Amino acid sequence: MGTNGPYIDKLFSILRSALWGGSPCEKLSAEEFKRVMILAEQQTVTGLVFDALKNIPVDEDADVEILTSSAITEQIMRTNTVLNKELVRFTAICKENNISYIVVKGQVVGSLYPNPLLRVSGDIDFLVNDDYAESRVKIENAFGVLLPRIMLEKQVPFNINGVKYELHTSLRTWLLKKHQRCWDKLVKEEWQTAYYVEIGNQRMRTLSPTTNVAYIFVHLFFHFIREGISLRQFCDWAMTLHNYHDVIDSDKLKQILKELAMYKPFRTFGAILIDELGLPKEEFPFVVSEKERKWKNKILSDVFTGGNFGKLNHKARSTWRFKSETMKVAVRNSCRYGKLSPIEAGLIIPRLIIGNVRILLKKVFMNRALSISNTMHILQD
Repeated sequence: MGTNGPYIDKLFSILRSALWGGSPCEKLSAEEFKRVMILAEQQTVTGLVFDALKNIPVDEDADVEILTSSAITEQIMRTNTVLNKELVRFTAICKENNISYIVVKGQVVGSLYPNPLLRVSGDIDFLVNDDYAESRVKIENAFGVLLPRIMLEKQVPFNINGVKYELHTSLRTWLLKKHQRCWDKLVKEEWQTAYYVEIGNQRMRTLSPTTNVAYIFVHLFFHFIREGISLRQFCDWAMTLHNYHDVIDSDKLKQILKELAMYKPFRTFGAILIDELGLPKEEFPFVVSEKERKWKNKILSDVFTGGNFGKLNHKARSTWRFKSETMKVAVRNSCRYGKLSPIEAGLIIPRLIIGNVRILLKKVFMNRALSISNTMHILQD
């Protein structure tokens, strides 16, 4: 990790303080503060890091950097407040209109942090129980939005009151059919037993602890392979394990991960939670071996080289060049980490190609259907 090495060590020390308490360090020079906050922004943990440093002496030369970081942190808190209010409104309207939903990731995971408003937020993701055709009509009628008639990808994005939502029907698409069957069965079971989290004095439905831990990791792992992730995703996973460790069914979790060929990568990436982020080892559901720990430096090197969702790997502005750079990262990571999950990670490139072809065919079908519809209207007129 080159010249950033000492600052990365300080960043981890500060993050451990933000997540679990205690003093992160004695004092920071202006240069140390500046370099740590640059890393924090790249890793989307600015709010956590700045809050942990508020009682630490910093050289006066860092006044500008402190003011800038303070402004960024305040904006993070304001954004989370807006998102929480919108999520409360969303769940209330879903209840009024008999829309079955499960909110995942995002604000739900954020609610598990010591200070939920400090986590850098993203979209509001939710799962529906009906198929897309039926869910689309319900969402459109309840919220006054227009959604595409065909679901091109595994999620459908839309905006309400300036907040981006993503509607999901399965949460994950797997390469192997047996993995997809296992996952679909797991998600189907979630509709049988309701689990809730409270945000803004409103109870809202989310995944049960065992399934949630599996999903948070699966989401983390495949984003890591495809384009890269930041430390925020590791913090999310750590907070989920920390808050649910006493109710997670470790035997069921192990069975799920083994059926999905995710047991080895789960333990391998878990070494970072324990060794670097300070998650108590008794709160991690499995034993991490020294062999699995050997992957740690390689993984972290890619995390700090790529930044949040691999943004540091991108220099292109055009869409196709951006896709090319993303594909390059995916090829590299499938080769580097294919041993951890030979089918799902090692063969991710064919999977991406198949997925893009499917999307293209759906677009062609949708355009043809629209063209036929327009022609019929013209003939009727």
